[in-house]
Amino acid sequence: NEIMHLVLLLKQSGVEAIEFTGAEPTNRPDLARIVAATHRAGVRHVSVATNGVRLSDKKFLQKFKTAGVNEFRFLLLGHNAAIHEQLTHAPGSFKRILP
Repeated sequence: NEIMHLVLLLKQSGVEAIEFTGAEPTNRPDLARIVAATHRAGVRHVSVATNGVRLSDKKFLQKFKTAGVNEFRFLLLGHNAAIHEQLTHAPGSFKRILP
């Protein structure tokens, strides 16, 4: 409710694009619902900044496609696996982001 209140305030002030970020937003079990509600509120472009780890699950990814996410932005937290994985605390996550 709090997030949607902020989304509505932003939309009323003319915002056309919103990006969900911070820690790892895909860990929120309600993020796809929030994305869908953001689109229903009239926001034209919704993106999610993510480490990409959970997007390898096709069912999980489909929830966001259905919700209307326009873009995923993949975040590398270092130029090599050692730095990235030290910061994410997720062994193997560097290789999962890169093609």
